[in-house]
Amino acid sequence: MTVTGSQPATEGSVKSVGEIYQGAYKGVVKVLVTTQGDSSPFGGGGGSQRAQGSGFVYDSDGHIVTNQHVVDGATSISVQFWNGSTYDAELVGSDSSTDVAVIKVDAPSSVLVPLRFGDSGAVQVGDGVVAIGSPFGLEETVTSGIVSALH
Repeated sequence: MTVTGSQPATEGSVKSVGEIYQGAYKGVVKVLVTTQGDSSPFGGGGGSQRAQGSGFVYDSDGHIVTNQHVVDGATSISVQFWNGSTYDAELVGSDSSTDVAVIKVDAPSSVLVPLRFGDSGAVQVGDGVVAIGSPFGLEETVTSGIVSALH
């Protein structure tokens, strides 16, 4: 996919972490995957294994951006949205060198809240950043920090 345009992630005044979270959390999703496990060294098969990660809604067509390592080897993928609803997804493409993957979900427009892209060329060392996700199964988390380096 190609991003055809960008705009400031925030408009006007500086927003608090809480304000950023309130404006973005509906665009953040939990990605749930099942993989076929390798055979166990202790005998028997590994069976299926479940894993999860975070992602975000890219567009109203149901494209979700996540990490390649989250969906690597997945035999099934599903996406859980802000309201708890879950829909099956399929892998559209991935790139291990950048650890980026795109999956597609057939979900109603009422749950698809795309996030806006900012202009990464305008980012400077010391700028504030916010990360929203569901690490280790902890739902709807938020943390903040600063840009420590570029390139």
